[in-house]
Amino acid sequence: ESNRRKYKIHPEEVNKGMKRWMRENGGKKAIEKTNHPAIKNRDDLKREILSQLRYNRLLEEESACEMTSENEAKEYYDARPDLFTSEEMVTASHLLKQASTDMEFEDAEKQIKDIRTRLEGGENFVECVKAESDDSGNDGHLGRFGKGRMVPEFENVVFSLKPDELSEPVKTQFGWHLILVHETHEPDLTPFDELKEKIIEYLHERRKDKVFETFLDGLKEKADIDEVSGI
Repeated sequence: ESNRRKYKIHPEEVNKGMKRWMRENGGKKAIEKTNHPAIKNRDDLKREILSQLRYNRLLEEESACEMTSENEAKEYYDARPDLFTSEEMVTASHLLKQASTDMEFEDAEKQIKDIRTRLEGGENFVECVKAESDDSGNDGHLGRFGKGRMVPEFENVVFSLKPDELSEPVKTQFGWHLILVHETHEPDLTPFDELKEKIIEYLHERRKDKVFETFLDGLKEKADIDEVSGI
């Protein structure tokens, strides 16, 4: 279709396209090295570039549509707040006494309760992690995370704590934990003004795609009709 319409392409556009292709494909010997089945010499490359430029012109022409307005973008934003809202998160650390057998779990529970008593008495959490934890990397700091990142038993507790609150002993498949929450981060809706340009661009590209799909469907339908008619 793009060749049938015979768009006028300025020779300078073709030359720039050829230079860009050669630059991106290995320089002056790119034509000799390429595995492209249709490119064996400079004339072949010129035809391919010309064909691509005509196709780009067709794409621009047939996908042309009205720009998305700010009001349309705002309607899209207002109708889908979940897309633009950050998830609830926490920043936390933990102290772990690992266990795998029943006896180890019993022993780990006693140890974790003793450590919690010491922490309540004023001992420093980080120092206890360094001395007592079986997962002392990064001083037990887990960073910021949202729901679905931790095992359920751990997650249920950590998201119920307030900043600077120490949990009761928590049992998971890994052993017994003490969790200290540093910060809680509530879900936050990003303001429309910060997203406006991206939403407008997204909606416009989506509209262009739809317009071009309609055009391609029309070409296919015409081709089917011509085939049936023997044209």
